[in-house]
Amino acid sequence: MERVRDFGKLMISTNLSAIPIYISLLKLASPKEYRPTFWMGVLMLVPALTYIAGVIVGVIAYLPRVGMFSLDVPFEIEKQRAGSIARGVRYGFVCLGLFTAATVLGAVVVVFALVLLPQS
Repeated sequence: MERVRDFGKLMISTNLSAIPIYISLLKLASPKEYRPTFWMGVLMLVPALTYIAGVIVGVIAYLPRVGMFSLDVPFEIEKQRAGSIARGVRYGFVCLGLFTAATVLGAVVVVFALVLLPQS
């Protein structure tokens, strides 16, 4: 259970630290006086919003699960523990997937900004 929580903490900090890195790369790749259109601005925001979604899912993976069980029945304790681990692993994979998707989307947007936008 501790490894699941540690992975959740790692993904929270990774997703949070990726947001300013992405914005800095985007600022560096875009021309100084560039004003994006509405839809281009939305496209540029999608990776940052995906990182934020990864943070939220990482927090869900990190938080303990609340459940009801009897301390007199060891089977219920083990069942609750196994369910908590499975839940944390599932949310951990979702968080990792969101991070990967945001990174790929961010790379595409930055390369698009470097190649297609007029440089000053």
